Amino acid sequence: MIYILAMWVGFAVLALLIPKKYYKFYYFLMVCALSWLAFHINPLPAMDLFRYNNTMDLYRVVGWHWVLQNDFFDNPLATVYFYLIALLDDNRFLPAITVFLVYAFSFGLLYKASVRFACKKSEIIVALLFFMLNFNYFYVVDVIRIYLCYAIMAYFLYMDLVEKKHRWLCAVVYVAVCFIHYVILLIVFVRLLMVFIRYFKGPVANIGLLLFPPIVWVAYRIFIQIPTLSGIFELAGRKGIGYLSYDVFGVWQFIDSLVRLFLALFIGLFTLWLCKCVAQKAPKENVLLRQECSAMSDYTYFGLFSIASTFGFISNYQMMLRTPNFVQIVFTPIVLYTLSKLREKNRTYLSLWSFVIIIESIANFVYLSVYVYSSAKFF
Repeated sequence: MIYILAMWVGFAVLALLIPKKYYKFYYFLMVCALSWLAFHINPLPAMDLFRYNNTMDLYRVVGWHWVLQNDFFDNPLATVYFYLIALLDDNRFLPAITVFLVYAFSFGLLYKASVRFACKKSEIIVALLFFMLNFNYFYVVDVIRIYLCYAIMAYFLYMDLVEKKHRWLCAVVYVAVCFIHYVILLIVFVRLLMVFIRYFKGPVANIGLLLFPPIVWVAYRIFIQIPTLSGIFELAGRKGIGYLSYDVFGVWQFIDSLVRLFLALFIGLFTLWLCKCVAQKAPKENVLLRQECSAMSDYTYFGLFSIASTFGFISNYQMMLRTPNFVQIVFTPIVLYTLSKLREKNRTYLSLWSFVIIIESIANFVYLSVYVYSSAKFF
């Protein structure tokens, strides 16, 4: 744990010292440092990473032809990913490369949003604290696949819904991540839902938020009972049934997940209200500002429906434990947007908003340090 604490303190000091114009280098430095630390993780037998190391040891022995015939179709892109890293002949590259990719996509998202919303350095630091202190680094190192999906999905969702660039590529990515880890299917489903939600903003969409959790839960219960499903859907159903059998979700884990989800819910609802206020006060000739408000409204609705779908699986250990980390990445641009607009509209609200985010982030980092990072073994 001491290595994680020392690194996070170092990041905080550098964030204050480095000028804003060099923050792209700062992000790259953080990604490299986090990847280096992951390279030196000492996996315990109970960790997923320990099992993945055994898998890569097997892949090096049996070769690609055997892998293609016997271990390819359940998670094909994940299998290719593991096999290629196995060729490097050192299993430590798996967590190192995964951490590099996850944080590179996450910081890339944060950088693009900070430039788009013309954020000040203080606002970027608050968003950094919100992400770094809430996001579970140890789970990225251990669990690998789903967090890789989360980071890639979040980045391209932002490009799709806010930047509105490379949308065909985004669609391809949405399909591809499903073949890395099938649990991401729920998030992809929410994105498909957004095709229709954009036409039902306001009261109808807000009512939908309330009804979405039970609808998703009922659909899921029907889905896993269908015996004739095959391929990706059959495996996803088996995964879901398996996750229901977990009984190791501690009280503090559950409370932490709920607090983070409710904070994100509050941030999302506040952002929708802020988007509406900004759009109403924007001059008619300011088309770009109105388009930005509309894009952020769409993106925020996606975040809120992701939270609502998670509440539909509130008894599911894996969904409640992991999904808040996806929400954490998605909501970083939303935090930046609210901070930048509050700076323009109300400095008192800006100070209060920043204080709430910082306090919650510090409290969550204390939780992670005590209950998660304390079990991490390095070198």
